[in-house]
Amino acid sequence: MMTGVEFIAQERLRQKEEEGYTAAHDAQFFSGELSQMAACYCKVAGVSFVKDAWPERMDLALCKRESYPHPSLKDLVRAGALIAAEIDRLVAEATAMTEAQG
Repeated sequence: MMTGVEFIAQERLRQKEEEGYTAAHDAQFFSGELSQMAACYCKVAGVSFVKDAWPERMDLALCKRESYPHPSLKDLVRAGALIAAEIDRLVAEATAMTEAQG
């Protein structure tokens, strides 16, 4: 069985390659949407889907529960991948600001 970090890295790679959720795509979510979506996945891990928990700008179709030994594991893996995406977005934003000042 893979570790949590391996699951998250694999999911983030899948998001980039299959869904097109690249750095350029993620840059449009500059108001905390990625971290909000991650929080929503954490919130619903192991419980029934709650429609009102999702930020308006996010695609509800993202909540697919397949190919994981337990549904809450998939939610937590997606949350981790979204956190990684938000960290990458923040780093890129800070780097761009530093270079612009530089």
